[in-house]
Amino acid sequence: MTSVAVIGAGAIGAYYIYGLYDCKDINLTVIASGERRKKLQDEGLTINGRRYDLAVRTPQEQAAAGTDLLLVCVKYGALREILPDIRTMTGENTIVLSPMNGIDSEEIIGEVIGKQHMVGSFMRISSERIGQNVVFNPEKTDGIFFGKLPDGAPQKDVQKAADVFRGSGVRWRISEDIVHDIWDKYMRNICFNLPQALLGVGVGAFYDSEHVAWISKALEEEVRKTAAAEGIVLDPLVRKLKDRKKAAYSTLQDIRAKRHTEIEMFAGTLLRVAAKHGLKLPYTEYTYHAIRALEEKNDGKFDYNDEE
Repeated sequence: MTSVAVIGAGAIGAYYIYGLYDCKDINLTVIASGERRKKLQDEGLTINGRRYDLAVRTPQEQAAAGTDLLLVCVKYGALREILPDIRTMTGENTIVLSPMNGIDSEEIIGEVIGKQHMVGSFMRISSERIGQNVVFNPEKTDGIFFGKLPDGAPQKDVQKAADVFRGSGVRWRISEDIVHDIWDKYMRNICFNLPQALLGVGVGAFYDSEHVAWISKALEEEVRKTAAAEGIVLDPLVRKLKDRKKAAYSTLQDIRAKRHTEIEMFAGTLLRVAAKHGLKLPYTEYTYHAIRALEEKNDGKFDYNDEE
């Protein structure tokens, strides 16, 4: 396991570039095409103020070179459009990790390349993109958690992935129940990411306002109810303030930057899973439509300045 390819050099992908860049035994490649490839080749990527000059290949070039480990780190909205690229780069022995937010990226990718290539994973990181600079605190980053999926790659491939990260700057941990842990992370995102984006407040509001806390707990209960229908038992969240009170999670960052969010991955997916079991999630449904409306506002849909 010497060849590692990262597709998606954003807030998540930058962490693996940072952690693996100086490993002498790792051949690290970033996958990009078109203008994005040219920009990365010409300008590199700045992480915590340091410029990283990258080996950038197209999916076709990387397929010819071979990929032992592929890290899929794109935004959820871009996942389906890069599935042909993932298929191109996946060889007979390629191991694929998609440490994206959400609960279904492994399912989506596995439908294209076969689930036998997939190791379940998720990230715990607080990162922000400021211009061309990705910023995070390595000392406060938990890193990647990964483990064997019930119908995924064998346990030996989990150990192979661990061998890649061992001795690198990437923090990692093998999960004994990766499906449960992915859902637990998903619940935390929905309970904290989404209310914060709706209200435009720092994380301190969850602890300083009984009303913000009520919204968070209402969403938590709907995630737990849906997980139970899927056969997954989630423990109640223990709420402890770990971030600065002004800190903003990814969905609020997107709203403030007038980018489209990952609301389809969060609330949209939860609503679809709940519908399979005949469950109604009124708070999640409201949150979904409210954030979609904020995206429309950022897109200028409600700019009525030309009217008297």
